[in-house]
Amino acid sequence: MEERERLYRKLLAKMINAQEDERKKIASEIHDDTIQSLISSYYQMETVEMLIEGGRQEEAMLEMREIKSGLQRNIGCMRRLLFDLRPSILDDAGLVPALENYLDRMDSENGIRGILYVEEGMPRPAPQVEVAPLREAAARLAAPLGRPGRADLYALQRRLRDAMWEQAGLVRDAGGLRQALAAVEEVERGLDQVAVPGGPELNRAWQDWLDLHSQVVAARLIVLSALERRESRGAHWRRDFPESGPDGLYSVRVRREEAGPRVWRTAVALTRARPPERTTAPAAVEIGD
Repeated sequence: MEERERLYRKLLAKMINAQEDERKKIASEIHDDTIQSLISSYYQMETVEMLIEGGRQEEAMLEMREIKSGLQRNIGCMRRLLFDLRPSILDDAGLVPALENYLDRMDSENGIRGILYVEEGMPRPAPQVEVAPLREAAARLAAPLGRPGRADLYALQRRLRDAMWEQAGLVRDAGGLRQALAAVEEVERGLDQVAVPGGPELNRAWQDWLDLHSQVVAARLIVLSALERRESRGAHWRRDFPESGPDGLYSVRVRREEAGPRVWRTAVALTRARPPERTTAPAAVEIGD
């Protein structure tokens, strides 16, 4: 136990030292390069101001071009520094492409050629979390904040609720379910036209937009599953298929794919008990308004 504690403290000290060394390196690069160059640009701007006041326009223009060149170099240095801190290619493509990209940059920028040896068939280590899809999802969810829009969020909310109650409620049929599916797609398109004022902090309207986004996903799953189950069973009642189907017990599965949702059936595996082959269907009850 004491040995484990000692190794833990040693590892923690190494981690802290590595972090401090990296901070010092970044601070040194910013101070010795970017900060000094910005200070130089500041004094050059003072020179330009005096040249303009003295009517020496051509000399002032030459100084301005030099300042512009220096600022462009600073921008490039800062971009390179930020890229080196956490290259996006590392998350998007993996370690080997990131190292290859780094070597290519060293060759093109500094004339230093490097060779990377990689074991043949070396698999890309899978990260615990893929960052790129998370960034895309976060951008989609934050899209309505502050953008111009013309759709009414709460009108879309009422449209979805009414469609699911009237067309996909207690008693269903294929025609009504298809109308409900059309309404779901209409609301989904409308969400892309909704604008939410303000930022993400304590924003009730944005929370309602996120809720409606999730409700659209759930509504589509419900409607697609109900369309696939062409029978009446349990709480699922189809007016156009009032009897239990001849195919036995099965589950309806839905999966999101690039071409659209895929719906299929999976037979229920009975391992302990088996119900009767046919049961008497209850008398149909017409439900009105």
